[in-house]
Amino acid sequence: MSDDHIAEAVAAMRASYGSDQAQADDLATLLDSVCDFVARYVVVTDDQLVAITLWIAHTWVLGAFDATGYLEIRSPVRRCGKSTLLDVLELLVQKPWKTIEPSEAVFYRRINVDTPTLLLDEVDAIFRKKSEATEGLRACLNAGNKRGTTVPRCVPPRMEITEFEVFCAKALAGIGGLPATITDRSIPIEMRRKARSERVERFRQKRAAEAARPLADSLARMGESGCKEIEAALIENERLADDGGPLASLDDRAWEQAWEPLIAVASLAGQEWLKRGIAAAVALSGNRDDELDVGVNLLGDIRAVFDQEPGRESLATYELLDGLLQIEDSPWRDWWSDPRADDVKPSKSAPRKLARTLGPFGIERTDVWMPSGASRKGYKLDSFRDAWARYLPSLDGRGGRGEREPSGDAGFSLAHADPEWAREAANERGGRGGAAQPSRSRLPRLPRPLGENDRDVAANGASGCRHLAQWQARDGRWRCEACTPPIVPGEVVDRRERPA
Repeated sequence: MSDDHIAEAVAAMRASYGSDQAQADDLATLLDSVCDFVARYVVVTDDQLVAITLWIAHTWVLGAFDATGYLEIRSPVRRCGKSTLLDVLELLVQKPWKTIEPSEAVFYRRINVDTPTLLLDEVDAIFRKKSEATEGLRACLNAGNKRGTTVPRCVPPRMEITEFEVFCAKALAGIGGLPATITDRSIPIEMRRKARSERVERFRQKRAAEAARPLADSLARMGESGCKEIEAALIENERLADDGGPLASLDDRAWEQAWEPLIAVASLAGQEWLKRGIAAAVALSGNRDDELDVGVNLLGDIRAVFDQEPGRESLATYELLDGLLQIEDSPWRDWWSDPRADDVKPSKSAPRKLARTLGPFGIERTDVWMPSGASRKGYKLDSFRDAWARYLPSLDGRGGRGEREPSGDAGFSLAHADPEWAREAANERGGRGGAAQPSRSRLPRLPRPLGENDRDVAANGASGCRHLAQWQARDGRWRCEACTPPIVPGEVVDRRERPA
């Protein structure tokens, strides 16, 4: 998005709610001061600092929003500044409630009464435990980012059903990643242990509280009069994510449930802050690739396995699993390999786990024809095309598999086929008898007859082969047995000479 475009957007917003340059300058100065205060105590990137500052400001005008993005503060190990950042937020946000592992009853009752800004530390412990005590709390966190979300509970003594609101601003801090249902609604803040060259002030609660009090008072005054202006800014901001600019790289959930409130706050502070807010949104949440989604990762790796087998229209389950286990930087080797085997090979439960992971995408195992002519359980290439087009980025502008268009013979398996002369001989007998097919398996028919030109091109084109006496149909192509002998032990091919 160009500077002129941003300037036009800011001018339109000001015209819609009657704001002036002085108000924008005052808010920009306040946001700059909040930035400086946060940077005194924690080490974060510039984009993360902008996101934290805008998130703090949005808690004071939360009444203008129907959704709020979680501030997901995570780190790979302890002592990376997560708790310190929560301490800083506690001094600046509206109605702070800093807690660790509250009970479900306390959680929804406190939010229903107060609508605080929840600052939840050690959230990884909540999602790591599998117990009744944490199950309800996880459900509240999964859905508590949208206004109107309630938890129905029976309240004693008359056990009447009461709907408890669970919508409020939330900052969640923990070690490692959180479930995808949380990260999908979050603004990610990746904390790292500070290097020796990075200097920040030690956090002293009393001294920091005195320094933060004027900033909190200014934020409160902004919140008292800013809701109507924010609502007008939200209307103007609707087109920012749809005009082909950088914000178009944000998916719908990242924009509507995480960044839209923050960008609305930034737009009130003038052109410079709007630019910084857009840059932070794109840097932290743009072009998210579902790296935490196991199913999407599996689809990507399966596409890579098929790319290693050009010309194959299907793979047996054991072939697909073997290809997945060869990808060293994927989790499949740890999850699906046989720990008792000397080499890497699938475990007995791997086919079932593979099928269960692919099931939600509408991809099922079916009978496929091997190059040997045998029938095995496996997966057809065409069954993946729709899922690839929907969940994986297109390559070179083409959907599904990147290097080629979908097959015009979708639905047919061409792993093995009869020579045309053999099919014609069977047809002359009215389809009686099976002498025209290899004896070990019943082979599928071709979707269309192969003409003389097809066979000539296949046999004589690139290789210059002149052995026209013997033919075989393997892997969906006509090949000369003399030039391309069977490559799979026990492969069944039709070795009869073609009649004159």
